[in-house]
Amino acid sequence: MPGLPETLTISALLAATLEYAILLRHREDQRRAERFNDFAERLGHQALQRMRLLDRGRPARHWASFGTRFR
Repeated sequence: MPGLPETLTISALLAATLEYAILLRHREDQRRAERFNDFAERLGHQALQRMRLLDRGRPARHWASFGTRFR
């Protein structure tokens, strides 16, 4: 049966290992969130560019002569 010093050493090693595993999990979660945000930002930017390109072919809107409606 191990003594008190060996037991404390093993429990400290186990606690440090678990703490390191949690730290690695948090880092991976943060990287995953950053990748998702970058992807969403890039996708949104590309969608805005496509909308801008599609809008170029439309004629400009003018006021109608009989009121405030656009033609």
